[in-house]
Amino acid sequence: MREKILNTVKGKVFLGALLFALLAAAIVAVNSTILKEDLTQEDQQLNLGEPVDDVTEIAQATEPETLDVAIEDLVKAETNPTVMETPANPTKEIAAETTEAKAAQADSGKVVASLPELNFTLDSKMDWPIRGNVVLDYSMESTIYFPTLDQYKCNPAVLIQGEVSSPVTATIAGQVTEIGHNEEIGQYVVLDLGNSFQATYGQLKDISVLEGDYVTAGKVLGYIAEPSKYYVVEGSHLYFKVTQDGNPIDPMDVIQ
Repeated sequence: MREKILNTVKGKVFLGALLFALLAAAIVAVNSTILKEDLTQEDQQLNLGEPVDDVTEIAQATEPETLDVAIEDLVKAETNPTVMETPANPTKEIAAETTEAKAAQADSGKVVASLPELNFTLDSKMDWPIRGNVVLDYSMESTIYFPTLDQYKCNPAVLIQGEVSSPVTATIAGQVTEIGHNEEIGQYVVLDLGNSFQATYGQLKDISVLEGDYVTAGKVLGYIAEPSKYYVVEGSHLYFKVTQDGNPIDPMDVIQ
């Protein structure tokens, strides 16, 4: 009986040891499988990471080439600026410039068409350049007295009294051929009237025209200035002279 019990116990112990060994083997197998999966995942991650390094190396390798190309382009632009400034559509810009040139020619034609005709004759009549009394008459055939100079001499112009800063206007259409200054008549403007006639306006200030300008009758040329030292006693006035072929004529013969 005792022997039977011992055999039974030994059988149970053997069975327990067998079960324990099988359990241990199962645990080892599971751990081995998990370890292989971990290693496989790490390998995959490493394999995925390799192209990134390759891309970085490619980018680093191409950066100097890109920089060299950019520097070369800049050098070309500095040595030949027209390369960088070439218009996107040259044909369109040329057409625009041609249009502008034609418009300018058309405008120029309008200006030329509107210019006054310079055709002054002895039968033409002028307006007064300024309203006032004549303080010294024209006199080329005899001498007249000049109060400031206290002497008698010929006078190739008329002196028309006027207040300082009074406007002086063109008596008839003409072209400004000269603007100047001298001691006797101060600042002056000379107009070409056509047919070798000219008109000189002296004792002016603040002249408002330029040489080459075409003016019509009534255009303000400037303003009465203080008289020069030659005409202090005569007072402020306009010095007005008309010539034909350089020879003075009596302005009063053509002023209406």
